[in-house]
Amino acid sequence: MLKDVIIPDDRKKRFIFFSGKGGVGKTTVSASTAVWLADQGYRTLIVSTDLQLSLNDVFEQHISSKGTNIAGISNLTAVSIDGAESIDRHRQKMMKTLKVLEPDSFLLKQMEIDKTIDCGSAQAAVFELSEYLNNDEYDAIVFDNAPTGVHLEKIMAQSKYVLAMTTQVEKRKKLVETLGEQEVERQIKAIEEIKQKDEQAIENLRSEKTSFIMVMIPEALPLAELERNIPVLEEGYKIPVRGIVINNVLFPEERKATDFWKTRWRMQKKYIDLTYQKFKNKEIGKAPVLEEEVFGIDKLRIVGNTLYGGEKDV
Repeated sequence: MLKDVIIPDDRKKRFIFFSGKGGVGKTTVSASTAVWLADQGYRTLIVSTDLQLSLNDVFEQHISSKGTNIAGISNLTAVSIDGAESIDRHRQKMMKTLKVLEPDSFLLKQMEIDKTIDCGSAQAAVFELSEYLNNDEYDAIVFDNAPTGVHLEKIMAQSKYVLAMTTQVEKRKKLVETLGEQEVERQIKAIEEIKQKDEQAIENLRSEKTSFIMVMIPEALPLAELERNIPVLEEGYKIPVRGIVINNVLFPEERKATDFWKTRWRMQKKYIDLTYQKFKNKEIGKAPVLEEEVFGIDKLRIVGNTLYGGEKDV
């Protein structure tokens, strides 16, 4: 069952990461999971790198970067990381070095202009992950907007490339002439720390204490996203995807209400069946589509209880 991959074993800490194509409801599923875990008595933290600050909307209260206790649930805390600041803290160190070594390089230009939301969230997820791994205050930490395989590849490549350039004899000589030996050593150390942090984050994603879960809706493109990313994560990075959430599934009583919903259900059923067929080794859960947007604890509980137990199935 899907709930088995999110519950901390013998009260040992569990890290739960949700990822998937944009617009499939990762924040809704993440928040619903966090509420469900807290309702079961687990001290729970939800961490989001969503640049749109969606946790503010779903919990209907301001979520700070320092941590906010969720009203009405004594053991649930939420954090909204400022993704842009998180990325810049780490990326500026590499860009400063590249501007000296190779100011016309393609990578530097790419890093200066590539500030899309998806990439930003993924980079922040990797960079900030390690900050929570040694936290003993919580039983479960739910992470919204985890990086997919393509993002991991891009993130790792940047720090490896810049570090390689700084250690080349001619490039290092140029750095020394411009910055001085002491500053060069500081730059190299800073980039090495970034590289080590990236690698440690990926190692933690591989560990038994981590559950990496993909979110989709029952349509062609989100399913195709899973088919692309799961092999990259599992074969390329050895990160096991332990579960899949199929979001926005129609309740049984709605499926035959009108011709429109009959047709809609036929499409949903097609992709639900394909998901079970293609990912037989995954724990799969279904979350319902509600008649209103999922804002507030009551609606989050409906989604969480349907996914993990306590409400009618879909």
